Amino acid sequence: MEAAEVARQIVECCRQLWRGGLIAGADGNVSVRYRPGRLLVTPRGLPKADLQPGDVVEVDLEGRHLGGCRQATTELDLHTRVYRCRSDCGAVVHAHPPLATAFAVAGEGIPDDVLPEITLLLGPVPVVPYATPGTPASRSLGRVTRLTREQIDDLERLRGTSRHGQSDLGY
Repeated sequence: MEAAEVARQIVECCRQLWRGGLIAGADGNVSVRYRPGRLLVTPRGLPKADLQPGDVVEVDLEGRHLGGCRQATTELDLHTRVYRCRSDCGAVVHAHPPLATAFAVAGEGIPDDVLPEITLLLGPVPVVPYATPGTPASRSLGRVTRLTREQIDDLERLRGTSRHGQSDLGY
């Protein structure tokens, strides 16, 4: 696909995200791997609902500017890391869904048992400590502390279900 068509699709994606309430103003960003080693990304600082295809920026997998009159998103490092780690990834969309934002503001991860889509498709979503957007500190998750099998069994007994949501109460 040609760069101009991909840029047009990125703009349309941003407008749909805005119409859906998933981004506001200059929030969020979108990128597409449109050729090997080449990405098209949204620019920084512009309202995504007002983007035009000419605002989209071309970069390589190291984040070097290859084309476009704007600067790439401040979250470019996030995007390029995904593409370098996942050769099968064709696009990255970073949005701010209200539900996820509300959990984050409350300092809570999203448990995997609050919505069917999360249970079936995603699993629990953790919250990482605050870091300034667009900086290397945004990418440091730290050490993950996992529950032991015994702790999981205790939780399931308290909830009355097994790990796969089946009732342990005989019905």
